[in-house]
Amino acid sequence: MARGNDQVTKVFYHGKADDFVIFIDDFAAAPKWRQDRTVPLAQVVSGWKVFVTHK
Repeated sequence: MARGNDQVTKVFYHGKADDFVIFIDDFAAAPKWRQDRTVPLAQVVSGWKVFVTHK
């Protein structure tokens, strides 16, 4: 995740079984990644932490 005064965008994904919150470091890179999967995911998010609520 971004540190300091860097801007971070939250994206909420509501699935059938679980819900997820994704913290995106570069908001402009997210649509590019969704359209072109050759863009490295590391350019969109800086880390992965998965928390499950099972709701």
